[in-house]
Amino acid sequence: MTNISSPIPGSWTFYDNPFDRSEKILEAPKFIEDDNTITTGEIQGASDPATTYVEHKLESYQDLASIEQLLAQLNAQQNNLKEHIERSQTNVHQATKEVSRHKLEISAQTDRLMDRVSIYEAAGARRIGSVIERFFNGKEIYGFDYASDFLEVAGSTLREPKLIADSDLIDKNTEDTRTALEQFNTLRSLTNDVKRRNDDADRGAMHLIDFLQKNTESIWTRMRTTLGSLTAIGWPHKVESMDEHSSRQIFKEKFLQVLLLEPNDSEARAAIDHDLGSYENTRRYNVLLPFEILAKPLAVRFRYHFDGNRPTNQIDKPEWFFVHTLRVLEDHLPFVSSQLQQLLNSFDFSSHDAINEFISAVLQIIYTKLSSLLPIVENEPQLVSHLIAESLNFDTAVRNLYGYLPYGEHEWKGTVDVIIGKSMFFDLWMDFERNFANERYERVINSDDAWQLDFETVEKEDTKPSKSALRLKDLLSAVTDRYREVPSAQQRLQFLINTQLSLLDSYHNRLTSSLEAFESLTKGLGRAVPGVRQDDSELTTGIQGLERLCRVYGSSCFMQKTLELWDEDIFFLKMWQELISEKMKNQQLSPLVGTSGIPSSAKNEDQTLFQESFYSYQKLSERTEKLILHHCVKEAISSMNDYLRIYTWGIHTDLNSSDHQAISPELTKITNTIRTIVQFLEHALSQSKFLKIFLGVANELQQYFWDWVVMRNKFSVSGVGQLSRDISELTRTFGIFFLESESYFQRLQDACTLLSLPTKEDVNDSSTSVCFDDVVAMLMRDEKTGKHEETEQVLSELGVKTIDLQLARQVLRQSVGFTGQMTPWDQPHVDRL
Repeated sequence: MTNISSPIPGSWTFYDNPFDRSEKILEAPKFIEDDNTITTGEIQGASDPATTYVEHKLESYQDLASIEQLLAQLNAQQNNLKEHIERSQTNVHQATKEVSRHKLEISAQTDRLMDRVSIYEAAGARRIGSVIERFFNGKEIYGFDYASDFLEVAGSTLREPKLIADSDLIDKNTEDTRTALEQFNTLRSLTNDVKRRNDDADRGAMHLIDFLQKNTESIWTRMRTTLGSLTAIGWPHKVESMDEHSSRQIFKEKFLQVLLLEPNDSEARAAIDHDLGSYENTRRYNVLLPFEILAKPLAVRFRYHFDGNRPTNQIDKPEWFFVHTLRVLEDHLPFVSSQLQQLLNSFDFSSHDAINEFISAVLQIIYTKLSSLLPIVENEPQLVSHLIAESLNFDTAVRNLYGYLPYGEHEWKGTVDVIIGKSMFFDLWMDFERNFANERYERVINSDDAWQLDFETVEKEDTKPSKSALRLKDLLSAVTDRYREVPSAQQRLQFLINTQLSLLDSYHNRLTSSLEAFESLTKGLGRAVPGVRQDDSELTTGIQGLERLCRVYGSSCFMQKTLELWDEDIFFLKMWQELISEKMKNQQLSPLVGTSGIPSSAKNEDQTLFQESFYSYQKLSERTEKLILHHCVKEAISSMNDYLRIYTWGIHTDLNSSDHQAISPELTKITNTIRTIVQFLEHALSQSKFLKIFLGVANELQQYFWDWVVMRNKFSVSGVGQLSRDISELTRTFGIFFLESESYFQRLQDACTLLSLPTKEDVNDSSTSVCFDDVVAMLMRDEKTGKHEETEQVLSELGVKTIDLQLARQVLRQSVGFTGQMTPWDQPHVDRL
């Protein structure tokens, strides 16, 4: 204990209380005793009567002689006592003033300390000294819980005093990498544990945490010097082989020792990333530590070429660093495959593929480069598109060449995911590609030769498309190639809907508009509308009109066939399956509907990706095919106007004249028209479509001859002969292009056979024993009896194949030699086209 001031004999003395910072103890003064003074006890004992004192001093009469002396002593003692009392009172007064002053100082000091405590709390200071001071001097504020937590944190550290204090041991054990790694892992675990406990203890041991982290980093730095010996084999240059046993053994030991350091927690991985210079924000997959170390010098070389001011660092040439990376993989993967995989298999890492691990480490360089490029090109859609295209090409090469798949992943989204994984860049790319495709589409359909038929590109037996259809297919294929390797099914679907299906619908609408314009011009109303020029009308007739129809027909057939093939393409089949499996169908199926109506058969789960567009073009081609048939028939019938004006069918002429052996001159125009049409369509249409259309033309032409020649005229023997020669010529005209063309006009041939039957007078000169009158009589009889067997037998013997008994009656009535009576139901019904 210490005095505030030096004690004065007989004065009050103050002492500090070690358990109370605000109070002092006042100790009563001790008076100085001597032989000549009355002690305090004597004074206090004088409470008896005065006679007791006198009796004690004057025991005999002889003592009265000294009474004066006794009185003098008493007076002196009294005076001395008064002086002592006065001094004591003075001392008490001074001590009281000193206590008051000291109390004020202690109060002020307490206030200052409390202010400092508030400042420390507000600033978040957590220093050990202040904690201890608050623990001892401020128990009313913090209590004992805080001290307990702090002691627990410090205690966990003190359990490893040798690891923390003995830095020489670390230096020695660094030579033995295994021991150093064990110490590093132990210290790293200790640091993590202390950090956790410190967080629970209100983070009061930050200096201790900082100390441990610095020791951990120091050990790691010293171990990295040893681990750097991995480069002793000549890395990062191409390693051809390790023939020497010593170098191979050293490399193996160092590689396996580094595997011991492979961290299992995210904090350790972050610390290693920091040391290796990795970019935590761009990390995609964790890689085994030895491969990251091997990739570090490769990253340094990459940054030298593609991150600085070197000429090789061009933002519009991303293919340069992609090609460089592929060359790095090509140079080093043979060594990785032959040497490192064996080491992984021998050290419980057989589930890891060395090639994939190395590629993952190298790809981190690409991820970082792409991330740094995005802010630079974000306002340049063309550069973004080029960057994405090159990324997709690179990803495809890595997949195809090395079958790359990151460890623990079921798919690899590729380096392109760094870009299009951000919706802003994907939307920017898709808008640019869509606009570019639309611009190319406009150039395709507006070019001078857009609607010319291409007779060279497709096979000879195929329907010839227009050049615009061929170019549209190339454009759509190019669009497919742009997004084919995009990893996201959703993003691929957006490309399909917003670009390809949109272009298909636009082209379908263009073809439909052209067809509708043709139809309006071919109608009588269209020709009468003011503003329709004669040149426009000529475009819808003859070969020009037929070619116009064939452009639409060939284009629609070509697109229909293209879509059918695409629906069988593995890429689009997989895309459709992904669409269904990911349950996106309900949300995304409606945009797949084309511009035409949807057949009910298409609205089921067997639908394909392009099926709606396919049906749209199919309906358009069927509609156009009918118009082509109608146009050919119309042209053929238009050429028959002169032939229909022939009136000599019933006139008898000399059968031996030269004119009787020739075809009708009016037929030439018909056959020439047919030849012209057939020659064009033979080259423009596929064989099957060509035969289908001209079979329809032959049927319509035969019906027209039947209605407007056979059933509208009376025929003499010479007239029937002329008609028969004309029909034979018509058959030969078709026979130039078709096999078995005689069957096309068989009904007309049968009519000529019946009309050319000889009369009774001429039957002896005829090659047949059946005459005209016999056949007429049998038909009239069968009409009454209802028995037809004999007559049918006779007609069969005559070679009549397509005419029944009713039609036979109608045909025979067209002969000038017919004298029978017509029944009302035998009147022919004629519909003119």
